[in-house]
Amino acid sequence: MLLLTPAVGLSWIFGVIIVFCHSEMMEYVFVFINSMQGFYIWLTQCALSGEVQLALKKRFKNRTGHDISINTISSTTNTNRVTIEEL
Repeated sequence: MLLLTPAVGLSWIFGVIIVFCHSEMMEYVFVFINSMQGFYIWLTQCALSGEVQLALKKRFKNRTGHDISINTISSTTNTNRVTIEEL
């Protein structure tokens, strides 16, 4: 809750300022901050989450281990083919 409050609240502070100020620059700041809300939420809730990082590390670690075993089997098979062809 504390991480999402600045993302939502900060943009609407600029929204209220626009009503009283009529500044085009404030409108651009308001639009930019509103457009970055989704990225901010993704960053704080997904990318920087320890639970998500741990799950991604496990997934890619398993995938890398799987690829190595396939490459080892493949190279062994290629060696056997060369040996059979030489005979």
